[in-house]
Amino acid sequence: MKIKHFLLTAAFIMQGAHASEFAILPLSKLVDAALKHQPSVAISYYETEKKKSDLEATRASLYPTLDLS
Repeated sequence: MKIKHFLLTAAFIMQGAHASEFAILPLSKLVDAALKHQPSVAISYYETEKKKSDLEATRASLYPTLDLS
């Protein structure tokens, strides 16, 4: 029984050591890589940006206007 616990503990320790070898990347770099290498991500991103721009234009049309004539 002790051997089983020892082997399980050793396996988890080795797995943790292996996981720490990977570099931690900031989210902005991951997003940039996704935009560069995945066309579907880029399409979705730019469609979202277009919708934001359309929303701003719609909101701007609700503001009062000044006519000098």
